[in-house]
Order: sequence, then structure tokens, then C-alpha cells
Amino acid sequence: MGHSTYKMIMQTPAMQQAFSRIEKVLVSKNAIPEADCKIVSSPKEAVGYLKDKDFKTAILAGGLQTYNSFLSEGLVTDLYFSIVPVIISDGGIIAPQSETLLSFKLAGQSMLAEDIIQLHYTKE
Repeated sequence: MGHSTYKMIMQTPAMQQAFSRIEKVLVSKNAIPEADCKIVSSPKEAVGYLKDKDFKTAILAGGLQTYNSFLSEGLVTDLYFSIVPVIISDGGIIAPQSETLLSFKLAGQSMLAEDIIQLHYTKE
């Protein structure tokens, strides 16, 4: 996860509880003395750390900068998009920072709630 996402989680009691038993890895160039997680400086270092601890899967949480840095390094194999009937301001663009075209194929969809659908894509 990125620095801003980590700060948001730590300021929200419900989120703190939800993430309390999860191995958290923070990708940040800045030290955060109060952090209760592993801090690494790059997406590749985050994946390496989790592999060293025998993790087979990981969930990426963050904003555009975090998502795009993992995409740019070719570290994303699956995408999950939750379609929620809420309109927000400009959220930016999720895309790798290179000319490389990334192709994903629809692997499934599911209803998470009455008005929320989740789409699952896998890398081709």
C-alpha cells in the first residue's frame, strides 16, 4: 500500500480493525517511525519481501501512484474493479508509465451487494 492509504487506514478505527491481522507492506521513500508494518522503497522490494515470507498472493491497496508503479513494473496479474453507484470527482487514470500495452481478459463477475458488481480480469 502507499503512504496516503496507510495514513487513512490508521486514522479510521474500523479500517484499523479490518487491517489489524493482515501483513502490511508500505511502499514509501519516507520513513514513518510509528508504522506497524514493513516499509520498502519499491514495488519489487514489496513483492520480494512477501515471497520471502512464503506469501503466494497479495492485495494491492492504494491510489493511482501505487497502482501505476506496480503496473509499470509488471507485477500485477489480476485486476478487480468494484462498480459502485457513486459519482466522484476526477479520479485520474490507471495505466503503466510506459508505452507497453497491458492486456487483461474478463475472468468473472459477482454481485457484492444489491447495487455493487465486481469484475475480475486476469493478465493475458
